[in-house]
Amino acid sequence: MTAVAATTDILELDAKSTDIAARTKRVRLRVQHSTLKIRARFTIRMAVRASEIFAVGFQRDLGRLAINTPADREKLVGIARTFGELAEGWRGIHSDLNGMDWLGLNQRTVDQIENLGLIFEDLAETAALSANEDFTNSLESDLAELGLLPVRQISRAPKFDRDLKAILKKHRTIGDVVDDQLNTIADVGPDPRDKPMAGWDRRPIYIRRIALDNTGKRGGLRMVFYCDDKSVAGLRLYVRSHPPDDLDLTNALKMAGL
Repeated sequence: MTAVAATTDILELDAKSTDIAARTKRVRLRVQHSTLKIRARFTIRMAVRASEIFAVGFQRDLGRLAINTPADREKLVGIARTFGELAEGWRGIHSDLNGMDWLGLNQRTVDQIENLGLIFEDLAETAALSANEDFTNSLESDLAELGLLPVRQISRAPKFDRDLKAILKKHRTIGDVVDDQLNTIADVGPDPRDKPMAGWDRRPIYIRRIALDNTGKRGGLRMVFYCDDKSVAGLRLYVRSHPPDDLDLTNALKMAGL
């Protein structure tokens, strides 16, 4: 089982979760019928490691999904069932281990297997609740009353996503950092440390520095974003030595609908 990047597309999420459920079933069958201790132990440990990564991705995906149509909700119900199958599969593997002391798995791995059953059970419940339109509308209403929904709508220019994809090759965790930065800007607006983009005095375009691993004080990533009272848009991401030109930003604004 090899981990892949998270996705926010409901069809891809459905396909990915179905694939992982099928793989988990094969892992269980392989271990049940294995006569080689080393191979069975290796299979379980690799499956546990990959499934933990997938579970984190699934949690992130569910938080990003846009459920707009009855078909989306129906698909999400199916995804909830698949997560339920995954939970059942890992509970089954944990149960099987009671009669397989010869494998010699350490307690940490056994605990991880048990925890995976609980994680996928929670994912199934979250997906089922998200598919419930009344629940979703009620939750959004409650959050709005508490002032917890973002004031500004968030969007990204296509070039922004391409920049991020290239940067992720060297800095795999930067995607979550960028998401957090955009969400913060949507909530509270630009920070006093954000610099207005030179030459764009008539448009609310700013540059924010984001720290990267193993870079000095002047290094790191620059995020160019648009921010007014109603919207936030990621326009470009770049390292200090390769700033975008005016044409790049004009095209990014156009693609972001601004």
